[in-house]
Amino acid sequence: RYDGALSYYRSFSDLHPQHPKVPYTVLRSASCHYNQIRSINRDQTATRKAQEQLEVLIRDYPYAPETREGETLLRNLRTRLSRNMMQLGDFYLNRDEYQSAAERYRSVLNIYPGLGLDAEGLYKLGVCYENMMRRDEARRLFHVVVANYPNSDISELAAERIAASN
Repeated sequence: RYDGALSYYRSFSDLHPQHPKVPYTVLRSASCHYNQIRSINRDQTATRKAQEQLEVLIRDYPYAPETREGETLLRNLRTRLSRNMMQLGDFYLNRDEYQSAAERYRSVLNIYPGLGLDAEGLYKLGVCYENMMRRDEARRLFHVVVANYPNSDISELAAERIAASN
């Protein structure tokens, strides 16, 4: 009964904005949304709503004990959203819709940097650029992957692309 709990938490925080338990209610509101998250390849509305609640918690109550738990949960949600965006990019890439795929990979790099998908996002964006006849931009991205992620499998693939383009 997440909707009922969510209503209760929101009502409490609206009626008692200065109460010391408001950070707890904001965290629990985020948890209500979090517990309604479906598979990563499904609609991510609940994930985004949970993220919004956690951003409110972190912004408005930075020193509350609940904020630490909220930060951990927020990182997990951001990782989930970035993986969903990568899957959308892969969907379009597999259908040779390179512009649409490139937009998704750029979103991963711009909105969700540092969550472990940067090398893959750069590489796949380079593949899109290559297929869109933007070979110089693709080559630059492949060089970035090789330089910044030298011990990854993606780096080897990027190095192969560089060698093939020469």
